[in-house]
Amino acid sequence: MSNLTPEKKFSNVRKLETNDPASASTFNNQAQQLLNRTEYLHSFNLYKTLTSASNHTIDVTQASNFYIVLTAATQIQFATYSPDQAEMRSVNLLLKQDAVGNRKVTWASNIKWSQGRQPVLSFDPNVTDIINLFTTDGGQSWYGSMSSGWIE
Repeated sequence: MSNLTPEKKFSNVRKLETNDPASASTFNNQAQQLLNRTEYLHSFNLYKTLTSASNHTIDVTQASNFYIVLTAATQIQFATYSPDQAEMRSVNLLLKQDAVGNRKVTWASNIKWSQGRQPVLSFDPNVTDIINLFTTDGGQSWYGSMSSGWIE
C-alpha cells in the first residue's frame, strides 16, 4: 500500500461524466481509478477485533477502530508512530465484557482523560463501552473520553 494520505491519493479524482459513447473507455478507466481509491479509503476505516490479554499495545497505523472482547484484566497502551506533518489521529475502542464480566481495564499513563478522571467502565457480562481517543503528536500523548457505556 502506498504511503499517500487519502487527501493526496484522491487529489486527481474528478467528476465522472459521459453522454458520448466514444468516451466510454475514458469513463471506464476513471471509474476503475475511483474504485481503487475507494478501496484505499475504506482501509483507513477498518476495524480490528482483538481478544484481550494482560497487555495490549494498539497500533493506530493498522486501524482506527478496535473491538476488544475482555476475557481477562487488560492493560491498554498505544504504539508511537511517525506522523505526517500536523496530523491528528483518532481511535475508537469498543470494549466488551465477556460472558463472565468484571474484567478490569488499566490505561497507559500518557492518556489525559476528560475531567481528569479515567472512565468508569461496565463490569456486567456481555456489556460494551465505547472509548474515543485522539493524538496530535504521533501517540506520545492521548486525549480520551468515554462516549457511551453500559450498552447491552
